[in-house]
Amino acid sequence: STAVWLTDYFELVGDRSPDSELVELEPQFKSVIYKEYCAYMTEDAREKPVAKSLFYKIWRDVFPYVRVRPCNSVQTEKCRHCALLADLRMRRNPRPSPSLVSQLHVYHRRTYMGERAAYYERRQKAIEHPDQYMSVILSGMTAQRTELPYLVNEKFNARIFPRLQGALEHGQFFTIYRTFGNVLSDANLAIHCLLLSLERRVSQFGRLPPTVFIQIDGGSKNVNKWLLAMCEFIVALRLTQCIYLTQLPVEHTHEDIDSMFGTLWEDSRQRFIITPQGQRRVVEEAFSDDNSLPFRLEDVFVVGDYQEFFQGCILSLIHIS
Repeated sequence: STAVWLTDYFELVGDRSPDSELVELEPQFKSVIYKEYCAYMTEDAREKPVAKSLFYKIWRDVFPYVRVRPCNSVQTEKCRHCALLADLRMRRNPRPSPSLVSQLHVYHRRTYMGERAAYYERRQKAIEHPDQYMSVILSGMTAQRTELPYLVNEKFNARIFPRLQGALEHGQFFTIYRTFGNVLSDANLAIHCLLLSLERRVSQFGRLPPTVFIQIDGGSKNVNKWLLAMCEFIVALRLTQCIYLTQLPVEHTHEDIDSMFGTLWEDSRQRFIITPQGQRRVVEEAFSDDNSLPFRLEDVFVVGDYQEFFQGCILSLIHIS
């Protein structure tokens, strides 16, 4: 019965990878899942729950392909819908209909799993046919993990928080653009990093491919009319034939660039980092052994005012910031 409960639970809340057997659960302690299991078993005296050690053993032996997604340095936001559904599952008085909760989970999953599968397909096209496709992802590392000076558990009153904005072009290169307090983390920065990535592609191949895929997260600096305007402007200039701009909801982002920042955090979290120069050394060392893609850290001290550039050229549309 424990294995049956785990099967139903993983089917209900797990995120199945489109290209593997891996099933991932939202970041949480396994003890929380065990507590939910115990509450279900003891409700209406169904059955006595097994011990925690046995519960973990059944999980490990029967469901080795299921793991809890690690909390990394990339996303600090929690998917609001996932949090509400988790609260519904744990609620006992009044207890919501299990079938209703299951239906809500299915509906929520459909909102991002289709886009995730399409994302994998676009990524593979860019890797196999670089002359026809380009796929780039823009995502940032949370500022709480980039503070300087960084002395592990100690805090300084006078600190700065450099921003690390990543641009991963599949099959080509990975670049981190670093900014300081003089550059706002807004739409202008997102557009500037995108343009730098496109410029690097042109310098390498002589032109942009006919189709460009741009994947972004749900942050306001990415999801805005200014970035849409720049994409349209690039196509209008005939620099490429088509741009696909897509996004995933918060906490349901692309794990490939997330894992890059996770690697950086794991490599730096126990090290003393005092200066920006020291941070550069740590970042470059974190990716020095990764031979899969060329990497570089680029400091950005000034960006164009692209919002001012497009001011007056965009129609006033409702619900677009």
